[in-house]
Amino acid sequence: MTPAFLVRHPSPSTDELLDAGRESQRIPITPVPELSKDFFRNLRDLQNSMDDFSVAHDKVVALVAPLTNFADEGLSTAVFLFSFLACSVMLVACSLVPWRGIILLGGWAATCSLHPWAAELISSPGLRAQLKQHKQDALDQLQNWVESDIVLDEAPEVREVEIFELQHQRNGGAWDAWVFSTTPYDALSPRRVAGDRPRGARYFEEVLPPKGWKWLDKKWNLDPLSQEWVEERMITVVEIETDGDRWVYDLSASDSKSERDVASAVTVNKQDGGASLGLTGEWRRRRWVRQAQRKAAKTARTSIDTRT
Repeated sequence: MTPAFLVRHPSPSTDELLDAGRESQRIPITPVPELSKDFFRNLRDLQNSMDDFSVAHDKVVALVAPLTNFADEGLSTAVFLFSFLACSVMLVACSLVPWRGIILLGGWAATCSLHPWAAELISSPGLRAQLKQHKQDALDQLQNWVESDIVLDEAPEVREVEIFELQHQRNGGAWDAWVFSTTPYDALSPRRVAGDRPRGARYFEEVLPPKGWKWLDKKWNLDPLSQEWVEERMITVVEIETDGDRWVYDLSASDSKSERDVASAVTVNKQDGGASLGLTGEWRRRRWVRQAQRKAAKTARTSIDTRT
């Protein structure tokens, strides 16, 4: 719009600006003196204009904000759809609308509405009640359309939550339950490399769903695909149970085993309880999974305010 406006209304040339400057020098404009009658009159007019603007702004916000702030998502979505369709139609049909005739008729209608007879007719109780009823019927139809055709409730998102049960081996060979951790605490995990102990919950009941989620399954389920989650995380120097309890053991080289034996043990599957190569380390873990569902956001569907 700006380039087209500048073509029809070019900016004044430098000579015109100089001439205007000379004219302003010949006719100086001075402000009214402070504390004079004209000064307070101008201040009063400014305050009245600001008050009118503030009142008009508040009325526009009260009318537009409930429709567009998505407090009622269905209503705001409907307003957006209508606005989008209206803009799409106007892009094509704007040149076909007789704007001059509409503006002319609108101006005459506004002028005629100031006539005492028209004001009396408009303010009659019968006509006002009829207009109010038509308005309420239109709003009810819009509300029914929003509730029936605007679909906003999507299926809640469901994801799988994992937890790793860690156990520590004592010197006597017995395994002690340690924690339920969010990481497998393998040999290359940052916490283990730093020399820190694994952190987590002592019992299943202490494992809470993520914030904003709730458990969908009633209990935790043991992941039988231990080989897959080990390969997915590229965990090395472990021995995997493909049967039984699906434990994944650390490997520790003994005095009688070479590093070559340890490297080959990475691909060996441990079965029937015992460590097949006798190189079981001090930690073992297995993966448990549970389905979690995102909590639905509570959105209050409000009716259309007929007062606006």
